[in-house]
Amino acid sequence: MIILIDAYNLIKQMLKTTSVTDDEKRAFIKELKKYATKRSHNLVLVFDGGFESYITKENEGPVEIVYAGYKHSADDYIKDYLAKSKNKNLILVSSDIELKDKAKSLGIEAFNVDEFYSKVKESFQKEKIKLQGQIQKTSFTDDLELDELMLSDFSQIPFKDEVKVVVKNDNSLSKKDKKRDAILKKL
Repeated sequence: MIILIDAYNLIKQMLKTTSVTDDEKRAFIKELKKYATKRSHNLVLVFDGGFESYITKENEGPVEIVYAGYKHSADDYIKDYLAKSKNKNLILVSSDIELKDKAKSLGIEAFNVDEFYSKVKESFQKEKIKLQGQIQKTSFTDDLELDELMLSDFSQIPFKDEVKVVVKNDNSLSKKDKKRDAILKKL
């Protein structure tokens, strides 16, 4: 799966800031590269600006980093990419309404940045929990503080031999919602 990401939109919303330092950007790229490798996805991170007036690209394994150039916007690059790639296994990650509408008009699924990033964090949290021993996370909520507390001293907690997770099969979902849920599970 190719995940096209409005990169500054993601980083700024997750850090809850209007400006991003180079160190913060590198840390996000490193985290997303680890995620892409783990989940076997290809990520295309599109940033506004860059050092050139034209588009420049860098490849870091499963992550392609695109700088739209200082004469162009990331939004314009993303719209063109969506139009050229509408028949590929592609999703868009952005909270920009105009970009999401463009993706929708081309039949491409779009996810808000917080929705996507919670999946990134969840994939690392599951890995951490597996490494901690017998504990299995049975909810998909993102309460990292509570998860850390639960993991802090589980040595005195008796474990059951088997943990059963009940999954509700909801047949009332529309085809569109089922498709969206299937994509979310792949993330």
